[in-house]
Formats: sequence, structure tokens, C-alpha cells
Amino acid sequence: MKRICDLKKIFREIFVFNDNLKKRTGLTLNEVMIICFLSEKPYTINQLTKEILVSKSRTTIILRSLEKKELLKKERSSMDGRKKYLILTKKGKKLLSKLKSEDIFFPQIKLVRKRKKSYPILGK
Repeated sequence: MKRICDLKKIFREIFVFNDNLKKRTGLTLNEVMIICFLSEKPYTINQLTKEILVSKSRTTIILRSLEKKELLKKERSSMDGRKKYLILTKKGKKLLSKLKSEDIFFPQIKLVRKRKKSYPILGK
């Protein structure tokens, strides 16, 4: 039960961070996460939904908000016209650059997990 209570603290820190981020930048944490993912490469909506771990309907709502702010756009695939890829606009790239240089307080959350023998060791 103690670990569940620890999760509550983590969720609270994330909520407070999200609130401060929105006040400071006008963007939610989910919006910023999507911008960060799209800065790496174009994604389809389905690919992005799997990456950010939210429902497809919630992803669609977030994407509409970002489109309305002119931070991303959809482009049809040149190989398959049925597929649409999400890409950052110039405005989105400029905003990402600004966000990276912003000094936004980030909560220091310590996650301590006892290592079990059954967990694989990464990189080995």
C-alpha cells in the first residue's frame, strides 16, 4: 500500500508541473510531449498514440489543439496517399527551440526500485 501512496505523490508533482507549464507556455505536458516526439521524426496518429500512452480520442483532441495553434500539420504520405503524417510547422520548431531554452522548474522525483534478479539488465 505504501507504494500506491508514493504514486499519489508522483501524480501530484506531475499535475503541479503541468499546471505551471501551462501558465508559463500556454501548453500542456501532453502537447509538449507530442512536440518533442514530432521533432524527432514524422508520426502517424496511431504511432503517436502508442508513444505517448494516451487514448486515440485524447490524442486527437491534443492534436486539434496543436493544429489550431499552428504548431503542427498533417501531410499525406508520398508512398501511400491514405496515410497522413504529423509534422511540426516552422512555428512549432521555433517554439520547441524556445522551450528547450526556458528555465522551467522540473520536479525532482526519486523513484527507487529494489532490483530483482528477474529484471533484465539493460545494455548487457
